Amino acid sequence: MVRRIRAGNVKTALYEITKELVAKGTYSTPNAVRELRSKHGKAVDTDLQDVLDMGLKVIAGIVRSRPNGNADQGDLTRELGIREFETFFFNGPDGKSESKVVNVLDSTLEVYDARVVPVKKSRAALNAKEGSAKYFEEMREQGLVGVTLRRYLADRR
Repeated sequence: MVRRIRAGNVKTALYEITKELVAKGTYSTPNAVRELRSKHGKAVDTDLQDVLDMGLKVIAGIVRSRPNGNADQGDLTRELGIREFETFFFNGPDGKSESKVVNVLDSTLEVYDARVVPVKKSRAALNAKEGSAKYFEEMREQGLVGVTLRRYLADRR
């Protein structure tokens, strides 16, 4: 089965535009998009669903990785240097490691402790007490089992 290249027309057009703008010394992302829309509108129309899917995936990734995804939690997560959503790795039913995005503010110490170290991350990196790890360690030291990080941080203030 041949795999289809997503947004192939747009990618080809952007490659040509990038080459042209770099040669002129005028490349910037806004300039490339402006050129794409003005000179290759048909390519954008043809690939519109792919472009929308790809763009929405990028936006979803940005929202997940920002420390302040929710206005209600923005000050708390920004002030404490934690992200509301993190990727944790767990042992799956087949014994293989699987990743899951979790809301750390709604996670308990048990969820945090159930995660496994991904092969590509060193122990030193995992043991670095920063972000949510710092607060989960404080919860461990205080024996706070069954308490969410959100509750712990609210009570800590």
